[in-house]
Order: sequence, then C-alpha cells, then structure tokens
Amino acid sequence: MITPFLALVLFFAPDSQSPQTPPAQEGKQITAKGLEVIRVLPDSQAAKLKFVPGDILLAYNGQPLNVFAALRTALKQAKPTDNIVMVIRAGKLYSIKAPQGALGLELAER
Repeated sequence: MITPFLALVLFFAPDSQSPQTPPAQEGKQITAKGLEVIRVLPDSQAAKLKFVPGDILLAYNGQPLNVFAALRTALKQAKPTDNIVMVIRAGKLYSIKAPQGALGLELAER
C-alpha cells in the first residue's frame, strides 16, 4: 500500500502496486539531499517493494538520510515491523513501509 506524504518519512510499495503520484505534489518537482539507489538486488526486499535505480532515500522513520552514517543509525533503531522510508522518485515524494532488516540496495551519497 503506497501512502503519499508531504513530510520527510520513508515508504514501501507492495509487489502488486507501483507508486502513484500524490495529488498534492502533481506538477511539482522535488529535489533534496539523500541516498541515491544505484542498484536493486534481484529477489531482495527492495525488489519486492518496487525500489528502482534513481530513487532518492530521504528519511527512515523520520531520521534524515543525507549520509551513510545516518542510515546505519536509523537501521539500528528500526522497529521489527513497518518502518517508514521517504523516497523521491522522478521528482515526486512517496512513503514506503518496509520490514526491518536488509533491503538489498546499493546506495550512493547524493
């Protein structure tokens, strides 16, 4: 289930859906600093959640992700279920619910 957000938070999309443009963001391009998805590992949680190269991870459970150290800290504090990832895809902001643990993403600081 994809939920659009206007605040910095993280999200996930179930396998059967792909992100929809949030109505409040239509026509607006969003740019921000975050961690860019370079590659999604096959058969990984990220692949099941429909992450794609070029996605920008902005926040994980409300914690900004502008450097790798921030991601490590956020992952250590993750809940066993439904962690929220805020993502920019093609200039639009999305929220994805993700399980605890490795997602299977190759990332770069942006």
